[in-house]
Amino acid sequence: MKVFYTGLIFFSFLLYSHAQLSKSWEGEWRGKLEIYNEKGLQQSVDMGLNIISQSDSSWKWQIIYGSGEQEQLRDYLLYKNETDPNQYVLDEQNSIQLYLSHVNQGLYSWFTVMQSELLVSYELIDGKIHFETITTTESQSLTTGGEDNSPEVKAQKVRNIQKAVLIKKP
Repeated sequence: MKVFYTGLIFFSFLLYSHAQLSKSWEGEWRGKLEIYNEKGLQQSVDMGLNIISQSDSSWKWQIIYGSGEQEQLRDYLLYKNETDPNQYVLDEQNSIQLYLSHVNQGLYSWFTVMQSELLVSYELIDGKIHFETITTTESQSLTTGGEDNSPEVKAQKVRNIQKAVLIKKP
């Protein structure tokens, strides 16, 4: 592992490892999704995640929001990126594909859609999947620095956080 130091910001990068989505990720997971903004908890909804093996290198990845008549199912396909063992591709099956990077004990995705940036994480900790999405808005960024040998830094306000702890169904 190399650690890079820039001013007060530390960056650590795991240079290379043969990460593998283990069988412990597979199954039906359920929990409560809590949605927060600057004013606090705004909404709480049922959430599910089904990870179903299709082959050694692909999985059905289903995200479920709500329940009963309000249930919304998002049916995706997750597969290994053939050129990088730490990368997976989440195919939304509508021409949109996202990277899911396998680092340590989690899967992480960072993407931009409609002027919002999202950092999504799924971490498998003690037999539970800890899900989190952090959303920022590109249009509300603050650019500082760039003087006296300091780098230019672009900062964004966090607008929304979504969190859930998902427990595997027996």
